[in-house]
Amino acid sequence: MSATAKTFIIGRGRDSDILLTHGSISRRHAELVVGTDGSAEIRDLQSSGGTFLLRGGKELPVTGVKLKPADVLRLSSYDISVKDLLSLLPEEKSVVKSRPVPVAAPVAVNAKSRMMRCACGSIKERGKPCPDCGT
Repeated sequence: MSATAKTFIIGRGRDSDILLTHGSISRRHAELVVGTDGSAEIRDLQSSGGTFLLRGGKELPVTGVKLKPADVLRLSSYDISVKDLLSLLPEEKSVVKSRPVPVAAPVAVNAKSRMMRCACGSIKERGKPCPDCGT
């Protein structure tokens, strides 16, 4: 990639440039590098579930592969097309309002709170099944 390429962090964390709220995605899951010519590459950021390219019926590691719009990426157990992922790019990296914002309950701060963090990382109501993993 060229020196003018832009880098975007993909993950569940609030500081991610491309926010994906699926429970299997790490807070800082992968890094998407987009060149000025529209070319794109993705690198895994040592996520717990890994990042793979699904191409030609095979699951390939994402080491230095140029992405095509028709490619599908597997981020842990979440599949997304490159075309859909690129559509989530913010117009400007510093513009927060262009990113999708999840509607999430606050993290439990005290023992009397009704909300808690599930083992999968999602926030759920205490005593009820997790909406992401079902536990």
